[in-house]
Amino acid sequence: MEVDSINLRLLGVDISRKAVNLARRNQKRLEHEYTGPNQFELSALQGLQFIQADVLKDDSGPTDTNVQALMDVLKGHAKQSGEALRWDILISNPPYISPSSFNKSTSRSVRNFEPKLALVPPEVPGSTGLNAGDVFYPRLLAIAEEVSAKMVLFEVADLEQADRVANMAKRSSSWNGIQIWRDVPAETPVELTKSRFKVLGHGSGRSVFCWRGEAAKWLGLASEKSGRA
Repeated sequence: MEVDSINLRLLGVDISRKAVNLARRNQKRLEHEYTGPNQFELSALQGLQFIQADVLKDDSGPTDTNVQALMDVLKGHAKQSGEALRWDILISNPPYISPSSFNKSTSRSVRNFEPKLALVPPEVPGSTGLNAGDVFYPRLLAIAEEVSAKMVLFEVADLEQADRVANMAKRSSSWNGIQIWRDVPAETPVELTKSRFKVLGHGSGRSVFCWRGEAAKWLGLASEKSGRA
């Protein structure tokens, strides 16, 4: 496939203006320093955009930020450009540490030197019944539906949280496959969680991966009807 025939759009999102500005500076530095022969890599780097937006904010009610809602930004861009509101892949490393875990089990170096905003989800009205560390995942799954994502990858704290997030995805009945990946998601060894989701690889439970539609062919998983056992 010719590089020119690939229409690749990459978008990075953060609620923190400081984080967005840092990402943009790093992007410019990498573009300036890039010496590789792969024009596709350079084209992807140059086409990458970063925006400040609030992932949690939606039509259900206000949040305590004055940052524009992510879906409002995406819908506005789609309307202005005439492009479809579609993003094939959604990857997120959201804040997923509960307030109690942050105080009791998070290492001192993390508590002292990493911004709490990036680690602990805020309290959100209407989230009763959710584990305090799981607040972002229902909203991320809803966004995946709104943008017609064909695959999603969400980082999690551990296997217990991964099992909860996988069950959220299962309840939506939208995904052809759901897997849990460890730090090194090799094909083997394969285990099952208490809810009987496949766990691939070695190391700690690290992410939940879901796919559907065309993504099965992209991944060579066309014959696998579900990531659930």
